[in-house]
Amino acid sequence: MEDNYNQQLPYTVDEYYSFVGDKEANYFYWNFKSINNGNKITWNWGAFLFGPIWLINRKIYLPSILIFLLEITFDICVFTYTSLLIRIVFGLYGNYIYYQHVNKKMAEVKNMDVHASKEHNKLSQVGGTNKIMATLFLIIFIMVIFILINKS
Repeated sequence: MEDNYNQQLPYTVDEYYSFVGDKEANYFYWNFKSINNGNKITWNWGAFLFGPIWLINRKIYLPSILIFLLEITFDICVFTYTSLLIRIVFGLYGNYIYYQHVNKKMAEVKNMDVHASKEHNKLSQVGGTNKIMATLFLIIFIMVIFILINKS
């Protein structure tokens, strides 16, 4: 799976595939190559459509909560289309945010005292997705929206 272009990425193809998960690894791998070559803007429909829920699914918890609170605050206090603007920016920079997260977490795994034979499993465990948390957050998100709509 190695190729010469991969030399510019901090980690190997197999390491990225282990971390991201096989289902979406190819998509992210090619976007990571583009980002690594200086193109921070790439489009991600999941980040655009699902925003903080997409982040939680990708195990990026704190920024997801901050973006959720930012969207709610702007929608209530300022301007209803601010949330759409946030989502557009998120769609443009979602892959970059994820790239930064992946490389940080992979560096943490590399710095752990993990035997090489178990590194793939550790990368898969630390990376991947968290559909349970994403589903719970979606339920909370819907409840908050419902409460806000009924208060108006």
